[in-house]
Amino acid sequence: MPSKNDLSSLKKPKKENILPKPKKEPALKKSRKVKGFYISDSVREKFEQLVLVEKQRSGKNSPELVEEALNLLFDKYNFKGLNI
Repeated sequence: MPSKNDLSSLKKPKKENILPKPKKEPALKKSRKVKGFYISDSVREKFEQLVLVEKQRSGKNSPELVEEALNLLFDKYNFKGLNI
């Protein structure tokens, strides 16, 4: 007879899975590579503040804002890329 404090006999037995778990298909992500830049502290602080504001306002994160800024620079300098 189990003791009064031993509740292990009252627990439900664990069910064993006969079928394998279905595999989740990974979500397609944009291919991105990291490129480091050295910038001044004042520019970095302004950028971090911009990221905070835009994250709350539009949901854009840091990489999206950097891509947008680079595209604006490419347009400003009419740069279409090199044909190498």
